[in-house]
Amino acid sequence: MLYKKNEGLKLIIPSTVDVKSIISRLPNLSKTQSQNLKYRLYYILSRVVVHNENLDFYKSNNYVRTMNSEQMKEVLGNRQYYQALHLLTDKSDPIITTNNKYLEGKISKSFWLTDKYNTGDIAFKTLPKNLKLVSRIQKAQSSYRENIDMTEKYDFLLKQFEEHTISFDPRVYEYINNTYTQLMEQVERNNEFQIKVIQNMIGRWLYYVDKVNVGELNPMVSGKNHRLNSVYTRIHKNIRQFLLCDGKPLVGADVKASQPYILASIMKEEFFSSCDNGYNLKTIYPYMYNQLLNRNMLINNTYTELVTSNTGYLNKYVTNNTGLTSNNITYITSTKKHSPYMWCQIFDSSEIDNIQDYQGSPFNEDFYTHVIKANTDYQISTEELQKERKSLKKSTMYVLFDDDLTRRNNNPKVRYMKKCYPGVNKWLESALENIGGKELSYVLQRSESYLLLNQVSRQFNQQYPDAPLFTIHDGLYTSQEYIEPLRDLIKSTGFKFTGILPGVKIECPIMDLNPSDEDVKKYWRKARWVTNQEKFEKKKRKVFQSNIDRAKIFSKNIL
Repeated sequence: MLYKKNEGLKLIIPSTVDVKSIISRLPNLSKTQSQNLKYRLYYILSRVVVHNENLDFYKSNNYVRTMNSEQMKEVLGNRQYYQALHLLTDKSDPIITTNNKYLEGKISKSFWLTDKYNTGDIAFKTLPKNLKLVSRIQKAQSSYRENIDMTEKYDFLLKQFEEHTISFDPRVYEYINNTYTQLMEQVERNNEFQIKVIQNMIGRWLYYVDKVNVGELNPMVSGKNHRLNSVYTRIHKNIRQFLLCDGKPLVGADVKASQPYILASIMKEEFFSSCDNGYNLKTIYPYMYNQLLNRNMLINNTYTELVTSNTGYLNKYVTNNTGLTSNNITYITSTKKHSPYMWCQIFDSSEIDNIQDYQGSPFNEDFYTHVIKANTDYQISTEELQKERKSLKKSTMYVLFDDDLTRRNNNPKVRYMKKCYPGVNKWLESALENIGGKELSYVLQRSESYLLLNQVSRQFNQQYPDAPLFTIHDGLYTSQEYIEPLRDLIKSTGFKFTGILPGVKIECPIMDLNPSDEDVKKYWRKARWVTNQEKFEKKKRKVFQSNIDRAKIFSKNIL
């Protein structure tokens, strides 16, 4: 769903579905009934479709989406929801299907388009803003209001897409063709399934090139994580190097080890306890702040009773165990404050020191290299160091946000974290237990956006109103003449709000017309194992016929 104030609700649906034909199956519907059914079908389809632009959001769920039946009935009406769902799952020509697996109150059913309709082709449909259905959707979608608010808040960044011309250097096609050619040379005995996977990747690249060429950049700020998303953020980094702004390449200023850096910045008492407008949980994520407050996990100035764990450890962060215990939480009267960022867990002095050591890491230099060197008791070669660094960096998201305890226990990089930073890992696992990985990721991503969008980008835009400015989550992009002041502003602002100096890496586009051997190997690994129908079935929901067709047309035109 796309949100704009004072406009109707724009939905993305699969263009392969003939909604008019579906409605015709029900005879004797009035014009109003037919129209209302059409809107309901649009809404359900928008809640199911997976396409190029939202594909990455559903990677962790095997490229399927969930629908809460109670919420859907609340929005559409009980009878109306089942009527529309019945039409879409008709056995004679099913458009969507489900695994029928759910856990009441916890896990909703997963739905996906059947193979016939899962082509990746999409269409935009708008629901009139005065429609009652729209108001019910807005009420049911918790992030709707925040989507609108964020769009207004970061209007100065969205205007960049109107004030500047984004285009591709024509040489992007040469790079895509060279990549395509080298990958096709790897195909074993003209294997059709490997070919499909390769064509799907190339076709997806071409999809985004086409989007830029016609000016469909679709910028919007997410109400969930407060990140600015557009076609610019979704373009693969290897073709992003060919992007031009007003005919010139954009240069990036990326925060080094951004998520580990943000983690270090929020593991402080003031981040969770402060109520003033600024870099703190209440400002950045008021819903989460209120949730924790209601669970007695944060200190409110009006409280006389303080919360601690039911075992005692006395220091400046926690109080000792006196008083009555209820539900493993001890309520006591004390002049000492329990540190809210400890998730009501006891941290001994060594664990607290360990957290502080982590916060003192040289984020302004090379965090990953520092961690490896500091925790390796032998002379590590340059080649091995680079290999370990790459592996550690790649695993960061799993270390931070994987809330499956079994997977964490079996993940060698999590075990490495436990060894290097036991206090930090304890803090993470306490957070994962209390709020879950998704919510923790929102806390970190919103904090990152507060610093880079609300502070750095806003100040930079005020100081240099004519300078182009685009964002890709942990990186800001502008033209060459403005990159130095942008880098300096990121550093000074990060230190001002967190007390920790961030590192900033300047990314200059290279525009190499040939993919590196490493990239070719990486792309080929994704296709190599897909050698038969059984293996293709495991991958097919992210393989779209529209991408395959696009790649075929491209190769013919090149030849």
